[in-house]
Amino acid sequence: MKLIGIAKRDEGRLEVSVEPTLLPSSHPLANVQNEYNAVFVHGEAVGETMFYGPGAGSLPTATAVVSDLVSITKNVKHEVNGFAQHLPLYPATLKTEEEMQSQFFIRLHVEDRTGTFARITSLFANHDVSFEKLIQLPLENKKLAEVVIITHLTNRAVYKQLIDELETMDVIERVASSYRVEGGNA
Repeated sequence: MKLIGIAKRDEGRLEVSVEPTLLPSSHPLANVQNEYNAVFVHGEAVGETMFYGPGAGSLPTATAVVSDLVSITKNVKHEVNGFAQHLPLYPATLKTEEEMQSQFFIRLHVEDRTGTFARITSLFANHDVSFEKLIQLPLENKKLAEVVIITHLTNRAVYKQLIDELETMDVIERVASSYRVEGGNA
C-alpha cells in the first residue's frame, strides 16, 4: 500500500489522481521505504524508469512552505504577484470517470449465511464487473465473514456506484476498505 500520484495521458486526454494504491510486491515502487520518494515513469521512448532518493523531511518541508507563504504575502502587498497568464502549449482535457480504468481492491464484512455471496456476485454481474481474485474468511464473530475482492479492469464511475450499492445492502455489515490497484498481478 502506497500513496501514489498518478498522471497518465492517452490520446490527448489526462487522468490524474493521488490516492492510496495497492501495488504488487514485485513493483519497483513497492520497495520505496521510510523517508525515500520515487517517481516511476513509463514512456514510449524510454520504457520504464524510476528516479529514487530521500525526501526533504518534515522540518525542511515546513520551512519551505512558510517561506513560500511569506513570499506570496509580500508579492500581493507590492502588487507583483504574477498577473501574467501563460497558456499551456497543448490544451489538457481530463478524462471522465467513465474513461478512467483500473482494478480495485474491496474488503467487506458480510453476514455469513446462505445467499449472501450470491447477492454480492449478482450485484457485480449487474455492473459487468468480474473478479480477478476473491477470498472469503470467517471472522471471530461467527455470524460474519470477510470477503476480499480484487476486480478486473473497470471504470471509476462503476466502481463508485458499486461501493455505494454495497454500503446499502442489508447482508453487508460494512465496506471495511477499498483501494485502487496498480501494477498488474495484484
